Amino acid sequence: MNLTLRDFSVLTVSFAVLQFLASTWVKSRIESSVKHEYDGMLDLLRRQRDIRVSYLIDAFRVLAKRANLPEGEHPELAAPIESALVDIQLFGTPKQIEAAKRFAQAEAQKKRISMDDVLNAFRSELRAELSLPPIEGPIWTLRYGNKGASSIIT
Repeated sequence: MNLTLRDFSVLTVSFAVLQFLASTWVKSRIESSVKHEYDGMLDLLRRQRDIRVSYLIDAFRVLAKRANLPEGEHPELAAPIESALVDIQLFGTPKQIEAAKRFAQAEAQKKRISMDDVLNAFRSELRAELSLPPIEGPIWTLRYGNKGASSIIT
């Protein structure tokens, strides 16, 4: 078998084309694999964030409801408050957990404390997490009496 210069050139060009196609295919597969893995991790992080924020919003609502109630026993809030405090310990930031702990200690000692620090910490961090602008000032609530809207409590 005698290879001519032309045959050798054709083989060389064919080999170069095959090598180029193989390297392009491998590069494409690697890029696709990395993108798939990145997208999966990003999706997982988004789902975790959504769950975390949802639980913290619910906890915020429970604590805000308790914060603006008049003095006295409120047994209907016992279970929701207990659940909110557990959720905060699971999903909250260290600042939120510490604020919730102060609230729990005051409640356990039947002391009334201002919930402004706790609620403002939650509001600020949750708004930042949701890319909302910060808001200053106290949390306020509209309370209804027996005859309709009666007062705004801060």
